[in-house]
Amino acid sequence: MTDINSMRHASMEEAHTMLLEAMKYIDDICTKENIIYYAAYGTLLGAVREHGFIQWDYDADLWMKREDYKRFIEAEKKYHNPKYFLQTTDSDKGFFLPFLMRLCINDTSCWASRYKNAPFHTGFHVDIFPLDYGFGSFREDSRKLWALQKLHTICYLVKDKFMYVRSLRNLIITLMTSPLKILSLRQWFSIYNKIMRNDSPDKSVLFNTGGSYSPEREIFSAKLFANTIELPFEDMMIKCPVKYDEILTQLYGDYMTPRGQENANPNIWVKA
Repeated sequence: MTDINSMRHASMEEAHTMLLEAMKYIDDICTKENIIYYAAYGTLLGAVREHGFIQWDYDADLWMKREDYKRFIEAEKKYHNPKYFLQTTDSDKGFFLPFLMRLCINDTSCWASRYKNAPFHTGFHVDIFPLDYGFGSFREDSRKLWALQKLHTICYLVKDKFMYVRSLRNLIITLMTSPLKILSLRQWFSIYNKIMRNDSPDKSVLFNTGGSYSPEREIFSAKLFANTIELPFEDMMIKCPVKYDEILTQLYGDYMTPRGQENANPNIWVKA
């Protein structure tokens, strides 16, 4: 549980420093164990366009193919640094997202002002998303991704019984979604596993089951991830797909043109 009264608000510079250390920790484990990861989403964009964090971006995203994703969970136990907590639905029974794992920084919180006595680790974190193979056709991949995105929303809503009811809108949402809470998070996770069962994977396609964009943006040719390239990111080198231009264009279109949010304020708290 997070006691926000014993914490102070962190600056963007502090947030980036902590995040960079966490990324180096992940990179070190992956290098030692020959695990392949890729910078993803805004982190990939930052590596290519800014050679570091986007000014207003206060999170980090990585991809790993499912086999490496599983290997990393075991490898982190081997090299574990008590500064961090690797959050999965197995390591943290209150965690509500089966679509990713998070390397949380202990003695921090990014949700302290939103959740009271939340039964899960709320630390500032690096998101690590698994990349899974396709289901045989773009139509089937799209259908699965649509279902998983809806399940993602349901897990948030079921978890949000821990949210402060600070407005009439939140109260109405809580009341309207209460039927979803008939099933526990573990039961929703079971539904996720059934959706994800894939007896004949199409290895020409990769997609992130926790992706929030449309299928046209989230479903990638596996060829785009065939090799990696190291790009400068702040004072480290970060692994990126060699075909980063095609990936970023698919995700964002004209990705070299910055888009607003310069004044974003990180909701990050650290131990005082």
